[in-house]
Amino acid sequence: MALVFALFRVPLLALLGLLGAVLPAGADELDAELQRIQQEVRQQALQPLIQPASVTPAQPAAPTSPPAVPARPALRDREQLPSGLSPADFAALLQREFAATFSFYDKLKPAQQQRVYELYQQDSRVSTIRDETLRLLLNR
Repeated sequence: MALVFALFRVPLLALLGLLGAVLPAGADELDAELQRIQQEVRQQALQPLIQPASVTPAQPAAPTSPPAVPARPALRDREQLPSGLSPADFAALLQREFAATFSFYDKLKPAQQQRVYELYQQDSRVSTIRDETLRLLLNR
C-alpha cells in the first residue's frame, strides 16, 4: 500500500498544485460573476420603483361585506319611468331618483325641458330620457 501511495504521491501533489494555481484565478472569475449577479438582483429589485407612472396599480381588494340591499328596488333599476306624470312631477321624479340627470335637465332652457318631457311621453325609458337630456345640453 505504501508503494501505491508513493507511486501516486507525486502526480497527486502535482495535480493539487495545478488546482491551487487554477482555483484562485477561477475564484476571481466566480467572485466577479457573483458580483454581477448581485448587481442585477439589486437593479431588478429597484425596477418597480423607477418604472413610469403608466403602470396600472394593483386592483383594490374586494369588499368583505356585501352591499346593503334596499328595501324596495330603486327606480333607476327599472327600465321605464311611470307614465302619465305632469311636467312638475316628472321633474320632481328626476330630481329624487336621478340626481345626475336632473342636474343636467335643470340646466336646459325651458323649451329644451319641454322637449325632454314630450320625449318622456312618447318613450319613458330612462336611458332615452338621459341621452336626450345630455344631447340637448351639449348641443346648446
